[in-house]
Amino acid sequence: MEKDKEIIDDEFTPEVLMNTPRMQIRRFKQQEWMRLLHYLQDDGIADAFPEGAYTERRLRDLAADPNLYALMDDDELIGHVFYRPGVQPLTAELGLGISSDYRRRGYGNEAVQALLRHGFDEWSLHRITVTCPPESLALRALFEKIGMRMEGFFRQSLPTVDGEWKDQCLYALLRSEWIVHEQVMKLNQPQEIPLQKQVETEQSIEHAGTEPTYSVEDTVESLLHVIGDFQVDQHPTEDSEEHELEDLDITQVTVELGDAGTPFAPILTQPNTPELEPVSLIGTVVGVERPEGYGAFPSEVQQRVDGISFWLRRPHDFNWLAPFGIVFKIWDQQDSGNIAFGLKIEDQQVFIKYAGASTVRYEGYPFDAVRRLRDAARSFEALQHPNLVRLLDHFDTEEGYALIFEWTDGELLLRNDDPDSGISKFRRLPIQERLDAMQQILDFHVHVEASGYVAIDLYDGSLIYDFERKTMTICDIDFYCPAPYTNEMGRMWGSSRFMSPEEYELGAEIDSRTNVYALGAMAFCLLGNESDRSRECWEASDELYEIAAKAVSAERTERWESVEQFCEVWEAARFKD
Repeated sequence: MEKDKEIIDDEFTPEVLMNTPRMQIRRFKQQEWMRLLHYLQDDGIADAFPEGAYTERRLRDLAADPNLYALMDDDELIGHVFYRPGVQPLTAELGLGISSDYRRRGYGNEAVQALLRHGFDEWSLHRITVTCPPESLALRALFEKIGMRMEGFFRQSLPTVDGEWKDQCLYALLRSEWIVHEQVMKLNQPQEIPLQKQVETEQSIEHAGTEPTYSVEDTVESLLHVIGDFQVDQHPTEDSEEHELEDLDITQVTVELGDAGTPFAPILTQPNTPELEPVSLIGTVVGVERPEGYGAFPSEVQQRVDGISFWLRRPHDFNWLAPFGIVFKIWDQQDSGNIAFGLKIEDQQVFIKYAGASTVRYEGYPFDAVRRLRDAARSFEALQHPNLVRLLDHFDTEEGYALIFEWTDGELLLRNDDPDSGISKFRRLPIQERLDAMQQILDFHVHVEASGYVAIDLYDGSLIYDFERKTMTICDIDFYCPAPYTNEMGRMWGSSRFMSPEEYELGAEIDSRTNVYALGAMAFCLLGNESDRSRECWEASDELYEIAAKAVSAERTERWESVEQFCEVWEAARFKD
C-alpha cells in the first residue's frame, strides 16, 4: 500500500507544479541538496523538518521527496511547501516556510492562494489542512484571512532538531468554503463595461473634465476569521447597536443550501453590484459588502437571523440557533469576542451567549474567545447564587461554544448619559433603595470570595436592575477565575473606572484586595460619581464614604484585607443608629 501511495504521489506532483505572478513552485532537484542545507539554517525553518542531524544522505532524500516543493523567485530559493495527500480520500495537507529575507512581502499569501486554488479546482479536493506554530501570528493571520478555520491545538506534538517539543495549530478549509471565497473575491475585480456603454458614459461626463471609472467600490476585504455581555429587553446602550436597514434599497441574495432548503441567514449585496451565482453548500454562508455609511469597521459583512441584521468581520454559520426558537434581539457590538441572542421559545425567553464568530469589535482570535467562554461556563456553575443570572446549559456547536441563560428582566446599568437609560433612572432612586441594591452585589461577592474566586472585569455593564421587583442581578462573570491569580496581561480586561493599579501591572497578584477595590469603585458608581470620588458627589452617609474611599486606595495594603471584612464594616455603618 505504501508503494502504491508513492506512485499516486508521483503521478499528481510534476516537476513544476505551477507558476504564480512572482514565483515558480517546483520540486527540488537532487543536486540541490547543498542549497537545501543552507536554507535549513535560516531562522525557524529547521523546525518544519524535525528529522534530526542532516547528513548528505538525509538531505539527498529530502531533495528527492516528491511532496516537498521549492518556492523560487527567479533562481533564488525563498521558501518551501509540503503538499501531500491526506489520510482520507480527496484531502491534502499543506506545510509552508518562507526565508527570513522574504517574509512579510506577500509571498506566503501568494503561494497558499495558488496551492488552494490548485487543490480545489484542479484536483477537486474536498478538504485541505495546514499546521503552524501558535506563536507564528503572521502565518495564522494569513490562514484566517483566506477563510481557513482553526480546528485544533496540539500540545507538544512536534519534535524539533534541538530535542524540544513544540505546540501546533491545525487549520482547515473545505471546498465549499473556498468556492464562496472565490465568488466574493471576484467582486473585488474591476468590472468590464461594454464599449458602447463606455462611449455613452464618457460623453455624459465630458463636460465635467474627469476620467470615468468602471470598478466596483471596495467590497469585502477578505474572509477574515470566533455574546454580547449584556441582557436587556430595551434601551440599546453605547456598546449595543441595532442596525435597521428595512428602508434601504438593498438587493437580498439567497445562497442555496443544496437539499437543505432556504438558508437561515441570507446574504446582502450592495445595490448595483452583480449577483452571485447560486452555490450549493451546507450552512449559512456570506454577508457581503455593507452599504456606505453603515458600520464603523472597514471589513464588515452583514447577516440576518429571523429578519434581524447584525455585523461580523467574516461570515459565520448560525443555523444551530434554529431549533431553539425565534431570535428577537441580537447584541453584536461587544469587544469580548462574544455575540448574544435573545430568543423566544414558545412563551419563554432565553439569553444565549456565543463565541466562535469574528465579531467586529474584537481584535483577537475566535478560538481564544471560545476558550474563555468555556472557562466562563465553569465559573457560572461554580458560583451559582440568587443574585447571579442562572445558567441553563452550555454546549459545543460545529464552529463555536454557546451558553444558554434564564432570561433576566430589568435594565442594564452601563454608563449612559441618556436620562432614560437604566443607570440614569437608577441614580434617581431613593438612596435607601440603591443601598439595598449595593448590598445584593456585596452579598454575591462575599460568596465569590468564599468559593475561592477573584472578580475580574466587574463593572456597571455587569449589572441588570429590575425596577419593579427591586432586584439586582450580576449577568457577566466571564473573567472571574479561581484564586490565586497572577496578572499575565499587563493591562487586564475591564473598565478603567473599576480597575485597581495591580490590574495594569504585569506579574502582580490579583486577590481579595483587588476585589475590594472593584466593590469600592462600584459603590462610587451607584451612590456617587465614579469619575469624581469627592465627598460632594457622594449621596450616602459620611461613614460609608470613608469606607468606600479606603476600599479604592491605590496602595493595596491600605484597603480592607478581604471582601468579607469590607462587607462587615459596610453593613455596620449602614445600619448604625
